[in-house]
This record gives sequence, C-alpha cells and structure tokens, in this order.
Amino acid sequence: MRLRATVRRVTGKTTHLLGVQVADEIKVATLPDPKIVEVVEEDGAIFLLRFDDEGQCVADTWHETVEAAKAQTNLSLE
Repeated sequence: MRLRATVRRVTGKTTHLLGVQVADEIKVATLPDPKIVEVVEEDGAIFLLRFDDEGQCVADTWHETVEAAKAQTNLSLE
C-alpha cells in the first residue's frame, strides 16, 4: 500500500531537524519543507516519508496506523 500527495502548503507549525554525527559532536540542520509525502505500509509497519524537490527521501516517521500517519500530514491522502 502506498499513498502519495504533493504538498501545496506548509503550515510552519512544526520544525523538522536532522542530526548528523561529525567527529565527536552532533551537527543539527533544519530539514527543507517536503514537496511530496507518502504513507507506505511495509511488513505491517506504517511509515510517513518526506521527499525534497529533487525526489529524494529526506526523512521518515513510524506510525501505528495509516490514519495516524495521515493525521500527521494534515492532509486527506486518497
């Protein structure tokens, strides 16, 4: 199962960060706003994938249900 949507508007209510270990410290950067989101079911797990404007997956989150993943997007994915 795969549900895909193009993001038309970002509310700005949430900031997503990416931490990368460099030597002995963690560098933190703000993720760009997603251009596309997908809800994917794999082996009974539900993931919300965030894609940048080049089509690269830049982040994912795990959810217990498809409805929970869809609720995080604040979208009606059909």
